[in-house]
Amino acid sequence: MTIQKTAKICKHAVKGLAELETELHKACDHIFVPFDLDCPRLLTNDLTSYSGFGHQTAEILFALRKSFGRGLSYAYEPVVASGGHKDDYASADELLGLSHMFKHLGGVTKQRAIQLQGRTKSKWMELSGTQLVPPTDCYVFQRISGFSHCISSSNENCFKAPENEHIYQDAARCFRTAVLLYGSAFDRCIFDSNDLSRGQQIGDIADQRRHSHVLPNDTIIIVWHVRLGDRVLHKPDDPSFARVLSVLRQIIGGYKPVILLVGKAQGTNETHGVSQDYVKFISEAASEAWADSSIALAPHVMAPRYSFKDALVAMMQADVLIGSGSALPQAAALFSGVPLYFNHVAKHGYNYGAEMLADSVDMHPNGSVSESLRRLKVAIYDRMRPVNRRVCR
Repeated sequence: MTIQKTAKICKHAVKGLAELETELHKACDHIFVPFDLDCPRLLTNDLTSYSGFGHQTAEILFALRKSFGRGLSYAYEPVVASGGHKDDYASADELLGLSHMFKHLGGVTKQRAIQLQGRTKSKWMELSGTQLVPPTDCYVFQRISGFSHCISSSNENCFKAPENEHIYQDAARCFRTAVLLYGSAFDRCIFDSNDLSRGQQIGDIADQRRHSHVLPNDTIIIVWHVRLGDRVLHKPDDPSFARVLSVLRQIIGGYKPVILLVGKAQGTNETHGVSQDYVKFISEAASEAWADSSIALAPHVMAPRYSFKDALVAMMQADVLIGSGSALPQAAALFSGVPLYFNHVAKHGYNYGAEMLADSVDMHPNGSVSESLRRLKVAIYDRMRPVNRRVCR
């Protein structure tokens, strides 16, 4: 990644590649144990392949926490597919630079770990309980089968374990630095100012002809994930949407809001698009929330037909990201500190703060927030200042 591109999306001073790599080590040393070929001590996990990208990302974080706490190196396997969501996640590793990150930190792939285990004729041992491996033991190969039972279980492997306290927050700086160094999610702006002003659908990120215009400084992009999966938390006419809009109206001031609704029905191969029922209701609720403002500031609500790749990039590049209880926007906020993230309580609850982020806004299921509106105004202003311009400004 070039120094110039880094400067577009990082509010800090321009940094060279070597300095950013040094920063990566500092950000990741507390969550990652480098691999030692002379004394291999490895832990890997079987990702729940029918779950969504956000859920599988959580599984990686849980395994990282367990491996570090036991002095084991984590053998990384990219998230590539989801049987339940019928999505292809192969592009995510390149977008986020994760394989490059683990390699640079002295990591090993799951494939190489399996080969090493085979050559040494060692056995994979299932991780169980809190039993630790003696630090002098070598040729340790441990695995975690998966977390598909985590939603309702209090098993120590799961969301509800005290061991997983603040797991997202502890990993955020590491993963965000990796995206800046090795990922492509910020290579160019996914939002096209001409399309937004005309109210047209936003094109695919691969179509470079549609991405030659930066966004005007008075436009604020709000990407809103509407959960359409296995647990539909809010119907199109749910009053929680109006409460969220009321909060937005009070904190974004004189910026022109463009609201992009993103969601997908689980178990389908449709693009990440939201039905017109949601567009119609949220548009009407937005008009009411902005009734006392000028026409120039009235929100424009759209529902782009995004691919998974574009949906993830849009969430990472947004000025404001509204969550839904789904793990997908949670993952986007983990990998990007660009948006002000409204962290809707997850369907399994806030357990030991596992999925909380220090720079996010905790949002109740009814759409209300406990944060000071003044603090949120300052957070919005800080993100919109010219000195903090990202790739889209």
